[in-house]
Amino acid sequence: MVRKRELTAMADVKRLEIMTAERIVHRGVLANFLRTAAGPPLHWLPVAHTPATEALLKQQQADLADWKVGYSKLISNQCSVEFFLGRMEALLERQHAELRTGRCDIAPEQ
Repeated sequence: MVRKRELTAMADVKRLEIMTAERIVHRGVLANFLRTAAGPPLHWLPVAHTPATEALLKQQQADLADWKVGYSKLISNQCSVEFFLGRMEALLERQHAELRTGRCDIAPEQ
């Protein structure tokens, strides 16, 4: 049972790594376009750039670089087998507590 939890945690880590890579690539593609300040943001490119639009595009690409650093730090803190094992243990403890109090309809794994 412990090996199964470890494999599940490792699969969760791999899934998170893949989602992170996809998100970074997607943001990189969107960084080639100008983003409106309104919500939801629209991404667009003018037919011909002006100095103002070029400066805005460079600023948004610099913001992307800062975001990548911050996002990578955030994900690296959460992307570990120990993190997912801890979450799974907490979930199991909560389920067992619910079973003991009779508030849950599912039976524990044996």
